[in-house]
Amino acid sequence: MRSLWYFLVSLYFAHGLPDLNIGGVDLPDLNVGGVDLPDIVANAVNGAESIFGNVAGNAADSALEKLADELMAQLNAINQSPSKDAAAGCLQTEVEIGGVCVAKKNLGQSCPKGVKQCPSGAICSRLCVCPSGYLGSGPTLCVKCNPSTQVLVDGKCYSMATFNAACVVREQCSFAGGVCTGTAATTCQCMAGNVWDGKACAPCGAGKVIVNNACLELSTFGAACKANQQCTSYAGGVCTAGKCACSAGTAWNLMNACAACSSDQVLVAGQCLDKVRNGAVCTHNDQCSYTGGACVKNVCACSGTLAFTGTQCAACTGVMQNNMCYPYAARGQVCVSTAQCTKTAGTQCISFVCQCPTGTIFNDVSCVKK
Repeated sequence: MRSLWYFLVSLYFAHGLPDLNIGGVDLPDLNVGGVDLPDIVANAVNGAESIFGNVAGNAADSALEKLADELMAQLNAINQSPSKDAAAGCLQTEVEIGGVCVAKKNLGQSCPKGVKQCPSGAICSRLCVCPSGYLGSGPTLCVKCNPSTQVLVDGKCYSMATFNAACVVREQCSFAGGVCTGTAATTCQCMAGNVWDGKACAPCGAGKVIVNNACLELSTFGAACKANQQCTSYAGGVCTAGKCACSAGTAWNLMNACAACSSDQVLVAGQCLDKVRNGAVCTHNDQCSYTGGACVKNVCACSGTLAFTGTQCAACTGVMQNNMCYPYAARGQVCVSTAQCTKTAGTQCISFVCQCPTGTIFNDVSCVKK
């Protein structure tokens, strides 16, 4: 068994094969730098015996045979392409190693012949990879950005950007809380809920709101403001003429909010005022909510020569009395004034009814003396 181990380990280091795993047991990863091969082989044999020392007879032999088969399989794979003497000149896709032309490898490919197979700037760690601090860009390039002015994202170097500067990726925004956002053109801005303070993005404190990247104080109803966002401490608020007010169609109420007026109210100058009937006290024309109504000397009445008909103000075709229009009436009809009782001659308004006065009698046409 010991002679087979010498053969396997010598074969392993002579060809720079990667670590193998046989039946769940890793072959020791030994470093050949600066150590004579006979010493390495001896160490490997000792290590192997310690690994397989507890494996009984036939099982150990079987494991070694399997290891030998896998080593030879990898050697065959490496040597499937015939070696080419470098003296005849190597192709552009090849590199000279030990007087032999071998295939160049891209990043991510195995490098059994060492780092010379890898692209310039790469290292060989079983595979061709970029060293720490570098990133692969394409199959053959290892890129390192200037850490003071650039950031590396997906294999590309992007210039760091300040607030409001153009950007392509978020990582360019070199300040705390920055994001690359926009539609037609993207720029470095603060993430939602933050504002630029000259050095970084930070949230506004309590009782403040963000307006055009500035923190402004929230305002109450009637208080000074510069933007609608300040008037959000109550429902329905807007900034109008430099003061927090209610939005169109609403008024301030006792619930400390802006709301629409009830059906028996009318909105006047941002206030809900009661609608009132003809003859009732008012402060504004709109309270006299019937057609033709107006607030005259703080009383709802009809304007000009119009008269109230009971539902609206209109030109009177009867008798005007106390800004009211009463229709002409005949004997037996309701009245409020004798001036109405013109449809039956001689009648008077007695007890709110047009009738013949005392000392007269109705002759089917008019009232005549008895």
